[in-house]
Amino acid sequence: MEPGITWRPWSKKAFEDAKKEKKPVFLDLSAVWCHWCHVMDKTSFSDPDVIKLVNGKFIPVRVDIDKRPDIRDRYNFGGYPTIAILNEKGHVLTGTTYVPPKQLENMLEQIKQLYKTKYDQLQLAPPQEHKPPELGMEKLDENIAPFVTSVLTQSFDTEMGGFGREPKFPAPGAVTLLLLNYAKTGEQRYLDMVTLTLDNMKRLLDDAEGGFYRYSVTRDWRTPHYEKMLDTNAGLLLNYLDAYSVIGNNEYKRIARRIIDYVDASLYDKEHSNFYGSQDADEEYYKLPLAERKKRKVPYIDKTVYTDNNSQMIIAYLRAAAVLEEPKYLDVALKSLQFLLKTLFKDKEGMYHYHDSKDNKADVQGIAADNVWCMRACIEAYEHTADTQYLTYAEKLAAFIAKNLVDKYGLHDRVPQADDFGELTNKQRPLEDNAAAAHAFTSLAVLTENDRYHKIAETILLGLSGAFEAYGHFAANYAVAVDHFLRPIKIVILGKTAEQKTKRLRQSCLMVFDPRKSVILLDVEKDKKRITEARYPANTLPVAFLCAGKTCSSPIQDEVELLQSLKSFK
Repeated sequence: MEPGITWRPWSKKAFEDAKKEKKPVFLDLSAVWCHWCHVMDKTSFSDPDVIKLVNGKFIPVRVDIDKRPDIRDRYNFGGYPTIAILNEKGHVLTGTTYVPPKQLENMLEQIKQLYKTKYDQLQLAPPQEHKPPELGMEKLDENIAPFVTSVLTQSFDTEMGGFGREPKFPAPGAVTLLLLNYAKTGEQRYLDMVTLTLDNMKRLLDDAEGGFYRYSVTRDWRTPHYEKMLDTNAGLLLNYLDAYSVIGNNEYKRIARRIIDYVDASLYDKEHSNFYGSQDADEEYYKLPLAERKKRKVPYIDKTVYTDNNSQMIIAYLRAAAVLEEPKYLDVALKSLQFLLKTLFKDKEGMYHYHDSKDNKADVQGIAADNVWCMRACIEAYEHTADTQYLTYAEKLAAFIAKNLVDKYGLHDRVPQADDFGELTNKQRPLEDNAAAAHAFTSLAVLTENDRYHKIAETILLGLSGAFEAYGHFAANYAVAVDHFLRPIKIVILGKTAEQKTKRLRQSCLMVFDPRKSVILLDVEKDKKRITEARYPANTLPVAFLCAGKTCSSPIQDEVELLQSLKSFK
């Protein structure tokens, strides 16, 4: 019996061997949480005839899509597992997703013969075309957010909530945009879309252990794919917290706590203060009641620490600390952020993508999402603590991003490497990462009053202004970032940092939902110079000023008045 496919890592050497041996590369994109990847391992990749073919006539390469998102995004054929057949230059010849054993064997036989008879022609296969997006607007348009909102309305499922038909994935950015529209306009239709979505989407919540499954196969949210992802739960935790802060519905508060309960119990490493990546899909396990589950083996947990997803959960825990008034969540968030900065950050190299506890090693440098999301986490941590170390780290990451990842077309998804080949030589500009980056640079511009950050945010947003319309409801976070850029809100609090009155005033500001706001606490002793230069009038402390652009409100000392003033901003 064949021992199995002899998988190799993605490397230059694998493709050099493909050239030397005149064999195509058999690329498998897989994930530890992926149900159909496991099925393929047990069926097609365990079939003796398939094993013999792949080992003998191909160069088999396996890539973990979580560890190499840059490869994932360039070779994905619409789902996982993905099988891509590449030539020796790393260019795609063909590809597919899950294939049963006999069908895969037939496919491989055809490719083997084709490669043998048309080898020279197949080496001429061109790289996939990735033209830079057309530069659209010269100035950001006030109508971007309304346009994307109209797209959300058109694609909204008026019976089941969410967007589109099936499969039905959560869309945290769309919920955020709708909540922002409701907060700005008071129009009930936006709130109705949010509540219908959140009320039905909770069917993806694991009632027994908490936490959300990744998506539903059916439109009604009732048939989950059972993997639980850290980033999915981070986005939904923010949605339910934000909805609770706007509406006051205690059911949303309960669901937010159930997400946190699950993350604390299953995806949080209390010893090292970091979050794990995911928990495996196991349909039989998750269909059981809790008492029966306790008799079975817990589905596999991927204990890899991913910078981008950890940063997103840190942001969600910071929000939970404010909305639920739970200091312990602040403590978890800050300790986790300290782990990232200590373990995965390097000066002039930015953030590394992941940390593997098995070999205690940080790996894969230069992924934009890691740097952008950690920058945002640092900004949020600064707003929650007034600790300038977080602002310093945010500026270091901003410098790295601006130098290595931004051009007039926006933000690239990765820093080019000297040994890149195949599709890795193509630049990609994911709208989601660009939106997150623009949001971060706008916030940093407000907090530091450094106009350079404002210009970088504008460059990023303009770079995608000719392309965002094609993304449909996936452009929601881009619309929020544009609105944030055009109408940033700054709340400046003057007081003594350690005093409870000052803390309560800041807490009131942090609790309010508005993704356009930035909160700055200036200590009357430590920040005396900045307070004097800004000419904030001396008053009984603590006091707050609500600012739009260079115009600030009169001093506000009452928490209720401050909240009313903040809610009046459109």
